[in-house]
Amino acid sequence: MQDNEINIRLDSYDDIFSDFDPRQYNVRALSSDFLDEAKRANLNSTGPIEIKFFVEDGRKNLRDENTIKKRLNGHFTRHYEALATERKQLIKQGLGFAFLGILLMLIATFILLNESQKTFLAAFFTVIFQPAGWFLFWEGMYLAIFDSKMRKTDYAFYKRMQNCNITFLHYK
Repeated sequence: MQDNEINIRLDSYDDIFSDFDPRQYNVRALSSDFLDEAKRANLNSTGPIEIKFFVEDGRKNLRDENTIKKRLNGHFTRHYEALATERKQLIKQGLGFAFLGILLMLIATFILLNESQKTFLAAFFTVIFQPAGWFLFWEGMYLAIFDSKMRKTDYAFYKRMQNCNITFLHYK
C-alpha cells in the first residue's frame, strides 16, 4: 500500500453511506466513518489520492459502482468549491474590516490634530473611533490570517479528494 492510497474493504456498498439515509446512492449522504477514514489517511499522503474499495466477488455491481464514483466525485468537488468560496469571502471580509479600522483611526487622528477648539462632539467621536478602529483592524486581521488558516485542513482535503481516482476491486 502506498501512502496516497486509501484502501477500504466493504461488506456492501452501503458501508460508504450513512445508515440513517435510505435514499439511492446518487443522492445519499456519505458515512461520517468513511469521511473520517479518508481524512485520516489523507494526512500522511503525498501526491494524488487513490481510493480502492474492495468488494466481495459475488456482490460487485458495475452500475452501482459508477453511480457511487459520480456521487463521491460530486461530493468532494462541491465541498471544495464551497470551502474555496468561504475562504475567499473570509479573507475579503477580514481585509475589509482592517481597512475600515484604519479609516476610523485616521478620522480620529484627523479630529485630534485639526480640532483647535476642543468640543464635546470632537472628543466624543475620538473616543468612539479610536477603539472601534483598533477593534476592526485586529478582528479583520484575525479573520484574514488566522481564521482562514483554521479552515485550511478541510480545504486541502477536499482539494485533493476532488481529483481522486476511485476503483472497485474484488476479493474472495
